[in-house]
Amino acid sequence: MSTPEPSVGEVLRDRVAAAHNRRTAELRGAAAEAARRLAGRLAVAATLRLVLEGAGGGEWHLVVRDGEMRVETASDDAPVMAVFQSVVDWQRLLAAGKGLFVGRGGGVELSPARVARLRALSGALEFRLTEVDGGQPVKVLLQLGGARERRAPATTLTLRAEDAQRMHAGELAPPQAMMQGLVQLAGDAALAMQVGAALFM
Repeated sequence: MSTPEPSVGEVLRDRVAAAHNRRTAELRGAAAEAARRLAGRLAVAATLRLVLEGAGGGEWHLVVRDGEMRVETASDDAPVMAVFQSVVDWQRLLAAGKGLFVGRGGGVELSPARVARLRALSGALEFRLTEVDGGQPVKVLLQLGGARERRAPATTLTLRAEDAQRMHAGELAPPQAMMQGLVQLAGDAALAMQVGAALFM
């Protein structure tokens, strides 16, 4: 016995209209998520500090207010995070497109929750990024807690620059990277996990 052909009304209702309505629901969901993320960005008030050491170096502050970021050479605000790096290592990462502020994605995605997590942390850890340009590992010191002077790192993390970029882009979670042996850790493991969660999750 043959199955009866669907009527024109059934085809239009079950295929055409249903596909249209599914796409509308998808767009509404995407718009709601975009509105939520925009509201978070507009609520962020934070300063990131970059210190480049050596000839041609200096100090810069990325000041975020009302969804806009300004680059200043000085700031009275306590930074949520300070980055210390040699000019040479900054230039190597810049040339490779893998720097913290200039790599894939354009920098750390700030939200009120991420800023709060960073403000709650104190300490310094050093990333040693390998396989940048065939040379020695590039060092990047992250410092939390508002101290002005560079501190010795309590933790050192050694990993490929590409894997650091994958974590930055949300493609690789820090616990996953640890379990896969992509990160060699020396020092305070608790601080490393806390900073990893604050920055990359």
